Amino acid sequence: MSRAGQYRRYAAECLRLATSSDDVREKAVLLQMAEQWRQLAERAETTDRES
Repeated sequence: MSRAGQYRRYAAECLRLATSSDDVREKAVLLQMAEQWRQLAERAETTDRES
């Protein structure tokens, strides 16, 4: 699996955990983590295309 694919899996897992959390702070952190993983995936794809 590519780096971008792995990062997207991490993002999806963060989203899954966020939807099952009842704690508002935990949910917010998980959603932020998911967004960061998504951004890393985009950067990894860009880097892979340029190399």
